[in-house]
Amino acid sequence: MGTQSTSHLSLADLMNVEATEDPTIFVDPTESYGLLGIYGGHFFGQALAAGFETVEEPKLAHSFHAYFLRRGDPEAALEYHVTSVRESRSGDTRAISARQNGQDAFHMIASFKLPESGDAHQKTRPNVKPTEALIRAREGRGEDIFPFPMVQGGRVQMEFVGPSIREFDPSREPTLRL
Repeated sequence: MGTQSTSHLSLADLMNVEATEDPTIFVDPTESYGLLGIYGGHFFGQALAAGFETVEEPKLAHSFHAYFLRRGDPEAALEYHVTSVRESRSGDTRAISARQNGQDAFHMIASFKLPESGDAHQKTRPNVKPTEALIRAREGRGEDIFPFPMVQGGRVQMEFVGPSIREFDPSREPTLRL
C-alpha cells in the first residue's frame, strides 16, 4: 500500500491489515510521525493485527516480544510477513516481520491462547479527575496538548493525570500517568 492519505481513518481502521493473495502476507498504509518516521506503536498494532489474522477465534494475544530493528520509512510500502512457529488446540505462536524495501524494520514473536480463568494481576485503576477537568487545568496553564506520536490526526486524546513531563523534578518518583 505505501504512502497514501490516512487522515480519514479511525485508529482501529489504521491498525487493521489487508490480506494479500499470500495468506501469510498482509499490507497496510504507513503514516508519518514526524522525526520518528513510523511510530513504534504503529508497527506493534499492525503486526499484532496480522498475527490475529492467522489464528482462530477465540484465541487471544497472550505474550509478545517486539524488536524495533530500523527506523520505518513512511514513504515506503509496508508488508507484514507472518510465520507459524507453533500451532496447537490451546495456543499458537507466530513470528511477524514488518518489511520495507526488502528489509525487516520490526519483528515480533507473539503467542495466542484460548481464554482461561485464573489469577488476575492487573493493578486497580486509580481514581483520577474527569478528562474534562484535566483539559481545563492544562488550558488554564496555557499549555497545548503534549505532542505524543499517537495523538497525531486526532485519533487519540491523551492528558497528563499528574505532573507533566514538562514539569521535571528529579526528586519526584519517576511515574507517568496519562
